[in-house]
Amino acid sequence: KNSIPAFGIASVVEQKNQQSRVSRTRLFEGEADGEAPAEEGEGEDDAAIPPEDPEITALKDEIASFESQLKAKQREVDAAKDQAEQYTKTGYARKVADMENMRKMRRMVQSSNKFSSTANIVQKFLPVMDQLNGLKEQYGDDEFGAKYSGLSLAPSFKELGVAEFSPEVGAEVDKRRIAVVEEEFSNDFEKGTVIRPVSIGMEIEGNVMRMAECVASLGSEADAKKEEEEEAAAAAEGDAAPGEESE
Repeated sequence: KNSIPAFGIASVVEQKNQQSRVSRTRLFEGEADGEAPAEEGEGEDDAAIPPEDPEITALKDEIASFESQLKAKQREVDAAKDQAEQYTKTGYARKVADMENMRKMRRMVQSSNKFSSTANIVQKFLPVMDQLNGLKEQYGDDEFGAKYSGLSLAPSFKELGVAEFSPEVGAEVDKRRIAVVEEEFSNDFEKGTVIRPVSIGMEIEGNVMRMAECVASLGSEADAKKEEEEEAAAAAEGDAAPGEESE
């Protein structure tokens, strides 16, 4: 059997379907004219819907095959476009930008690890620095001590990136960097803010080695008393509730 060209498949299918519709129409018209229905078992082969033409079935299968091949080819074209994009000027620029971002992230991580490690090591020398400063204050005026008055770890710490920081008056207490050694009532400073610094802190690029110390505010004393009274009243109401229910 000769194959039918792809461009004529649709017209052939339409002709076959039209012929089938005409046959069914004639069958229905015959029943409407009053022809006696065939008895059970008689004429079943004539009344049954005729099977689909094998040629139409073959054409449908061929169309389905063409559609499947078309989808596969489209996927291949999309994959080829994506691959070709990598070798264009735009694709190259995008790849370069991705690599540069990766290098920046790697440098940031390495830098952060470096400062963190340095801070951990320098922190171990802080007690030595405190002891040395204490001896200088104690024996600074002594003839023997004066010979070593120039000894200091501060220059070495500075070369390693150590920086000092002090609590800012009126700022909120950052418990990650500042330790509160005392609290006072104050009408001038809000609760939880710094009234005055006590000692400086030390850090390396945000890695705190020694926390600063400060005196923090408890807020207004009148507000604190009012808050205590409200809490006491609420507690009293809570204690009285069970007694009322029992009565």
